[in-house]
Amino acid sequence: MSRDEDIGQSDDARLVAYLDGELNAEDRERLEKRLAADPALSAHYDFLSRSNFAYEEAFAPLLDAAPAASLDAMLARVTAAKVAVSSRSHRSRRGLIAASVALLAVGALGDRVVGGFMGAEGNAHWRTAVAEYLKLYTPQTLAVMTDDAAERAQELGVVESGIALPDLRPEAIALPGIALKQAQLLQYDGKALGQILYLDARYGPTALCIMQSSLPGAPVDTERRRGLNVAYWSFAGHAFMLIGRQPKEQLSTFAQSIARRLANTPA
Repeated sequence: MSRDEDIGQSDDARLVAYLDGELNAEDRERLEKRLAADPALSAHYDFLSRSNFAYEEAFAPLLDAAPAASLDAMLARVTAAKVAVSSRSHRSRRGLIAASVALLAVGALGDRVVGGFMGAEGNAHWRTAVAEYLKLYTPQTLAVMTDDAAERAQELGVVESGIALPDLRPEAIALPGIALKQAQLLQYDGKALGQILYLDARYGPTALCIMQSSLPGAPVDTERRRGLNVAYWSFAGHAFMLIGRQPKEQLSTFAQSIARRLANTPA
């Protein structure tokens, strides 16, 4: 097992409980000693404490579909943190991460964070943050979302307005044979971030993310972040990334196709 895989589900649960002030004094002291001695765990804590993605909006469909009693029981087996799923007003941002981890039985945010977050515009750390966020999703997360074309079009309208990218039509960002499941407007480092989610029957959750940027135009390039493949490019005052578990070549082909269609979309 690699060091990146050592931070697991139980550590996530302890960290979110610590951040929400729900650990007793003994457990808090034990965790603080680990944080002082373990740079990877400390970096992971740093990500959880600084992240400002809209977890509630992202997981609302899944939480709405989940029986509260079952969720409470699963949380009890994973962590001592108490997440009140019966009242949306009592769900803290970090507690919602714990709820999602327990419900989906995933090692959310399993990779350590190296480096910081976005500083000067053009820094690639936003792609790292998106990769961390996408790892929260499993196929089950998206399977409960309806395939409603009218709803997707309405969501895309909200995204295009938020990121100032005109005419973000479903056909412009479609992926062949892969279901478009959700479009939502998030925020990263004080900037609007459009996230378009797909469910690939073979490779699972996939996301197209878009932010406004002052970077010059650049063709599609690829990289690997947090165990996921990424194809990224920029044009027309925006930075784009397509991220998923598809082979790098396939993801690059998808990205190039989207880039061509968006470039030809009339303003």
